[in-house]
Amino acid sequence: MTSLPTDSTANSALAAITLGLDQLRQLALGDTADADDMTHALRAIYQRDETGPSLIGTLAALLADIADRFDDHGLELEAEALHEAARFARAHTGPCIGLAVKTITGTDA
Repeated sequence: MTSLPTDSTANSALAAITLGLDQLRQLALGDTADADDMTHALRAIYQRDETGPSLIGTLAALLADIADRFDDHGLELEAEALHEAARFARAHTGPCIGLAVKTITGTDA
């Protein structure tokens, strides 16, 4: 089992991400949350809008960028694994969430 990053920059980034995810969790699962609140949280996770990329899109881009850097250093196996993770996030995770939103709302997400 690997441990969490010990670098202070990585820890700060992880704290910010955790805070944002906690806010989405509260929106979707709070005591007064309804289907609209859950849908808004899901859209923030997978759907790009005028304010910027989605959470999944941002994560996939970061994985691809790290993969490219690994590839630059001759770590082809590691790079390919990360590229596959990025492709999976883009190709499968987002569409699955989109299907759930479409089913809930009766509209195209």
